[in-house]
Amino acid sequence: MSITPNNICLQCKKRKKRVEYQFCSPQCTKDAAARAPKLLKIPETHVMYKNVYETFCSKWTENVPPTISSIYLITWSANLRSSFDGYRDMVQSRTGKKECKRFRSEKRACNLGEPGSLALCQRPDCHLCKAIRTGFQSSLQYKRSIRGPDGLRLGRGIYTTPSSSKAYQYAVNIGSANGSNMKAVLSTRIVLGDPFQTKHEDPSLYEPPSGYQSVKGVTGKNSEFLDQEDVVYHEDAIRPAYLIMLKD
Repeated sequence: MSITPNNICLQCKKRKKRVEYQFCSPQCTKDAAARAPKLLKIPETHVMYKNVYETFCSKWTENVPPTISSIYLITWSANLRSSFDGYRDMVQSRTGKKECKRFRSEKRACNLGEPGSLALCQRPDCHLCKAIRTGFQSSLQYKRSIRGPDGLRLGRGIYTTPSSSKAYQYAVNIGSANGSNMKAVLSTRIVLGDPFQTKHEDPSLYEPPSGYQSVKGVTGKNSEFLDQEDVVYHEDAIRPAYLIMLKD
């Protein structure tokens, strides 16, 4: 396969991306980690863009999805990558289940992802930048700091959904991002392992029941969930993979 705009490595922009990896080589992975976290804009002709775009649109369950303005690859530090890989491999060896993709949104208090704004902010109320910087560890800490049952339908974990339209409902702009015509949704890489399936809320959860690695709120008759929810409780079970910017 020749090097084209469809498969070029987003780090070095000189060699073709390896099919099974985000970059062309271990060296480019290392170089990306050294500057992480960072947003690398994905060209619309690129295979990564096509994959994320098609998944987002196919998982939209409302009328018409919003226009995608841009998609960014999120780079990880070496520590965030190795801890995720280690947890994923451990769960896969026990359950035979591979990682998968889910959507999640975080409150955005800056203009991250808009033209000319690719640097993560340091605002204490910007949950989006904190989530990208910490690999969602800040999101888990926030959930565990909540007093009372509000927002804890399945306890103190990191909530995701296979539905892009469900995630979009939580793409909220606050603070200096108020008034922006853009919203942000994250596509994540997540390790669900063997999920405990339930139709009922349980705000008391701090971890899945014994023998499970996640909790799935399933829909159907007598269910308390209108949309599927997948929740993990281990800080290394999930990482932000792509930032999808949408015209509101």
